[in-house]
Amino acid sequence: MAMLVASLVLLGGSADGAAHSSWLGPTVLSGPGSKEGRVAVDVDKQGNATVVWPTDDGIKSAFRPAGGEWTAPQPISPVGDSSPDLGTDSAGTATIVWAGKGTVEASTRPLGGAFGSAQTLWRSDAYVSAPRLAVDSAGDAIALWVAYESSRFSLEAAFRSANGQFGQPERIFSTAECGEVCGQHIRFFDVAIDPKGNAIAAWTLETGISRPYSYSVKSAFRAAGGHFGAPETLEDAAGYRGVHTAIDAQGNAIAVWVFLGGSSPRAGVRSAATGAWRIQPIAPLRDEYDTCNCYSTPAIAVDDQGNATAVWTAPWGVQARVLPRGGESWEALQIDALAGDYVSDDPSPVIAFGPRGDLVVAWPRRGNRTCGVLDATVRPAGGAFGPATEVFGSDGGSGCSFDIAVDPQGNATVIAWTIDRRLTTSSVEAVGYDAAGPKLQAVSVPLTGQVGKRLRVSVRAVDVWSKVASTHWRFGDGSSENGSRASHVYRRSGNYRVAVTSTDTLGNSSTTTRTVTISKVRR
Repeated sequence: MAMLVASLVLLGGSADGAAHSSWLGPTVLSGPGSKEGRVAVDVDKQGNATVVWPTDDGIKSAFRPAGGEWTAPQPISPVGDSSPDLGTDSAGTATIVWAGKGTVEASTRPLGGAFGSAQTLWRSDAYVSAPRLAVDSAGDAIALWVAYESSRFSLEAAFRSANGQFGQPERIFSTAECGEVCGQHIRFFDVAIDPKGNAIAAWTLETGISRPYSYSVKSAFRAAGGHFGAPETLEDAAGYRGVHTAIDAQGNAIAVWVFLGGSSPRAGVRSAATGAWRIQPIAPLRDEYDTCNCYSTPAIAVDDQGNATAVWTAPWGVQARVLPRGGESWEALQIDALAGDYVSDDPSPVIAFGPRGDLVVAWPRRGNRTCGVLDATVRPAGGAFGPATEVFGSDGGSGCSFDIAVDPQGNATVIAWTIDRRLTTSSVEAVGYDAAGPKLQAVSVPLTGQVGKRLRVSVRAVDVWSKVASTHWRFGDGSSENGSRASHVYRRSGNYRVAVTSTDTLGNSSTTTRTVTISKVRR
């Protein structure tokens, strides 16, 4: 009997599949001993999540398979190492970079395996910053960091092709030889890579030994297979906060930043076709806040279609703008923050797209340059932002460092370093957002059958965040049966549409169908 077996099929969802989407309660991954610093999370195309964070005992990581539980923390590096960053490719291979004692280190973990021995990317007796990491879907990666030696600051990058090792560092930019003595500092920096391996790096340069300092936003582009080109100055001003970058699948790059005192968030858009930058405000300046220095650095993300979204906080709330693919002006998006929000200007919001265009934004609340309650909102692909939800902080704790990742179904994982109101006990916690019904894997339905003969069907339903509550089969002749495995006897010949629906405990459901041809028994 011919069989049709699909390893991963999800052809459609029920009409109410998104109606029960929900944020779930937090899971504590690491208790006392977790220290303030960058935390990072990423997910692969199956919904498996990896997180990484600093502790008093070094860098640690945890893994959560889709539909499973978080593993116990795995030590990655020795005591004293800090500031990790993380990226995952489409195969589930995770890469971590972090700052050691005068070094930049990297380690890789295949899906289902463990992180291997660290590769040292940089070694110095002087200062090394926390590195940033960008990984594309194929596994190509770029690490970026700032080093200080020989009386100068330099911006260094190392590239790794998929399944390979990081190569020798490449110097993108260097300050004057007098470095800190003559007042030149590389302050903030970021890096992004597209699916073809093109990359963009951006950074801020501070110059001056006494106030007022001068500041520049600079950038360099790397074509796939090549090296970073000469740095370009995007804009100069008297003050700044930071800079973030993104790049779409066609190689069009975006950098976003904000200057202090008299400037709303700004953007530079680089055309892949011409290599030229277009500098523009993301939103108009509000006169009553023209010198308030109260805008956060925008967060930026680009979806698979090339649409860019920027999000930042301001005294009047959380602001969002979208730049459609190929467009020249930013369009407003509505985000309704929780009533009574006091929106912090530091740290910046965090934003993440899923592959199909689902967007999740998180930001701090009730605090100014201190830990604050963490709120989040979700915009399903093609839809509008939903209501804001308090993700961390309702138990008295608050989120200080946080990150988001979104999988192909729109499910999200948020990780945060939290500390109680007395600022005495800290922990690393993770929260899930269940956006979809179970994934229907290994769907097995015969292509053909015979009247009066038992037809057997099966499916493996896996829900990324919630438990599977039920699986229901409809055989197209008015009959139905429950369970991941079922069987049916047809009484008439013909073509029948067999449908299987799985529902999770929140009520999210997924349905897929097959057609089976039933013939009469030959005598």
